[in-house]
Amino acid sequence: GDDFDWIVYIQGDEVLHESGIDNIRKGMQQYLKDSRVEGLLLQYKHFYGHYRYIGDSRRWYRQEVRIVKNIKGLRSFRDAQGFRINQRLIRVKMMNAFMHHYGWVKNPKIQLEKDKSFQKLWHDDHTLQTRTIEASEYDYQNIDSLKIYTGTHPAVMHSRIESADWDFKYDTKIRRLSFKNRFLELLEKLTGYRFFEYKNFKRV
Repeated sequence: GDDFDWIVYIQGDEVLHESGIDNIRKGMQQYLKDSRVEGLLLQYKHFYGHYRYIGDSRRWYRQEVRIVKNIKGLRSFRDAQGFRINQRLIRVKMMNAFMHHYGWVKNPKIQLEKDKSFQKLWHDDHTLQTRTIEASEYDYQNIDSLKIYTGTHPAVMHSRIESADWDFKYDTKIRRLSFKNRFLELLEKLTGYRFFEYKNFKRV
């Protein structure tokens, strides 16, 4: 309908940190009448294995569009990876607000079942039988790089975090990066720019 100005899209394993709500509200007000701006870009923290670790390699996207104007012709793109207006990238402003992604934080037994269910979407039964994971739980150690998270979690997550019924410890000194990614990471540290980063939007 036309009775609202903005659309907020949040996936089931994402939680918006309340610290960014005021900034988002100000952005909505500031850019509502600005035709150059069609969406708001949120920053991301990807948690992995447990609530104390976040992914810090290039495999994790750093930002994504989760708030868009109610514009005719606007459509979600692929698996809601982004949005398009008549097939073109939408123009966005970055917000000082963080979305926390918890899709990789589950009891290892539950994560294993999720992984098996996901594989069924892409492989037939015969292929799955030859690729059966010979384990009773998911191996979270099989990751390229993590670091300790020292910030806060959204308030609505506190009880869930306190009731976590598994543990996961990772040696953050271990970094399994390819030569290419080690080089790109060094380049990013030297220049402050992430080269060859995939973007579903155009910042204005």
